[in-house]
Amino acid sequence: MTVIETGSFREAARRLGVRQPSLSQQIGRLEDTLGVELFDRRADGVDLTTAGLALRDRAYEILSLFDETRRTLRDTERTTQGSIHVAAIPTLVPFLLPGPLRAFRDEYPKVNVYLSESPTVDVVGLVARGLVDVGLIASHVNDDRCRFEHVYDEPLVVVMASDSPWAQRDRVCKDDFNEAGVVILSELHCLGDQTIEFCEIQNLDKITQIDSGQIATVLELVRRNLGLSLVPESSLGSFNLAGIAAREVSSGTPTRPVSLVWKAGRPKSELAVCLARLFSDHLRSAGTKR
Repeated sequence: MTVIETGSFREAARRLGVRQPSLSQQIGRLEDTLGVELFDRRADGVDLTTAGLALRDRAYEILSLFDETRRTLRDTERTTQGSIHVAAIPTLVPFLLPGPLRAFRDEYPKVNVYLSESPTVDVVGLVARGLVDVGLIASHVNDDRCRFEHVYDEPLVVVMASDSPWAQRDRVCKDDFNEAGVVILSELHCLGDQTIEFCEIQNLDKITQIDSGQIATVLELVRRNLGLSLVPESSLGSFNLAGIAAREVSSGTPTRPVSLVWKAGRPKSELAVCLARLFSDHLRSAGTKR
């Protein structure tokens, strides 16, 4: 790589602290092994050939992978201490993460956990840039920079004021949504997008949209008879539901796909794999108990 950066065998040898003939011989042996010429030699320096350019790009990938692997090996040697960075969406963090995080802390008491609560697009971006070890989202995303590992489909339930006429039904139908209206989170949050998609499929247009990512805000508006809404089933146990009833949709239970997010091409550290396993086990268990 030093020859490429300097464009000169002589300057590269000087920087590396080796004799120029020795460096030239090493490059020559590499070319013999590969069966191609990597450099066009000139009196005043060298240029990469087409094969050399291809090898340069691959070399950068190999060096990056080597650095990631070295970090992973260092993590393996010190799994009893260190740190791990996690990013997750706000409608998952308070409801589904505390259990796995407690279990992880019990297993690795000296490891610091840093948790970023962010909208889906930010979670994916943090993972893609290598700023966090693993992400957790609840929607379908296409991004070649990341790998998505589906864990389970979480049911969404309809919430309404317990003194509303719709609370007297076992299930809620399209006409009920049309009559009552629908309370929706901001489109910045995947649950807001999913509720909007549900409304579009059902041809619902009586909507109250709030610029908030908090399910507590949705529940308060529902409690005050401003409409019905869809919320994750896992969230219900975390709020005071006095004055609120939960029902299923008559046309089939809507769900949201919960997935782990990994940086593509980046080896997983042992700490991240352990925490992801705890997430997956807990989430699948929550789905089984339904």
